[in-house]
Amino acid sequence: MPRASLTAALDDASRALPKNVIVTKHDTPQEGYTKIPGISGTAGSVGSLRLHDTVALLQETASRVYNQPAGEEISVARRVLDNARVAQAGARLIPIESAPQPGGPTASWTRAGSFTLIEPAVFVEGDELSPLSASALPVSSANIDLSVMPSYGIRFEIDRGTQKSLYPGELDARLVNAIVMGIANALDQITLAEIGAKLLEAGGGSAMPTYTLAKAAAKGLRFDELRGIVGTTGTGATVENGVLRVSGIPSELSDQTADTFVGAFDRSAIAVMDEIRVLVERIDVNGKMAVTCWLDAMPLVPDAGFFWSVA
Repeated sequence: MPRASLTAALDDASRALPKNVIVTKHDTPQEGYTKIPGISGTAGSVGSLRLHDTVALLQETASRVYNQPAGEEISVARRVLDNARVAQAGARLIPIESAPQPGGPTASWTRAGSFTLIEPAVFVEGDELSPLSASALPVSSANIDLSVMPSYGIRFEIDRGTQKSLYPGELDARLVNAIVMGIANALDQITLAEIGAKLLEAGGGSAMPTYTLAKAAAKGLRFDELRGIVGTTGTGATVENGVLRVSGIPSELSDQTADTFVGAFDRSAIAVMDEIRVLVERIDVNGKMAVTCWLDAMPLVPDAGFFWSVA
């Protein structure tokens, strides 16, 4: 797999001409530069990270220590799944590929359309004298609509002194790892916010339905399907023999919500565009760089009845 790297974009941006400057009389003794009025003077370069790229980690030395195994390589997707609390609890990650370039060999292109849950059909007793009543298919879906998929961004500014003080490749590794772990937090935030919004709607806008064993049983869930996520208020959380639990359910902490939720998180998913866009700009004459990253993602919760809040 290719390695996740922003080195090329950083190098290109450091050497790129401002957008309002063009070369005149190229490869002649009269070669020079001229400015085009009305156009931005920022120099920049575009890069990207993909979910299947590997994240290379820097080796530790006597003067720097990282909290990751030296030399280990894992994919961007794997790193996100290992850090996102909702994914650890069971939520699915659905990568959405970018469309092929126009004019390519693909005549048509169809992206994933939905995340669908199929639950058990309910059989009832009946015979010729007691005809069965028709019921709806036990299927619920959340559509993946790229036209309304939100974008989430982050921007760093890095001065020239910081760039020069780092080991070769270290700035790239810091950026890539910070972005990848930030993606995990973003996926937690939007998924937990979607669950909370749907629960609030189900509760009539005033209160979220609260968890009980009876409600979980009524949804046909096994106990070991349930997981809890404890927000910043710590509501309902206890520690038993060194294990965080909510109502006896294995749980994990998250700083991306204030609420505590219990549910079957494998009934939720997050659609993520495979290409994570990165813009690197040189923003002043001293070589300061701005790095802007854009993530396109959409939480998918077809049936909020598999989740509850904890009061």
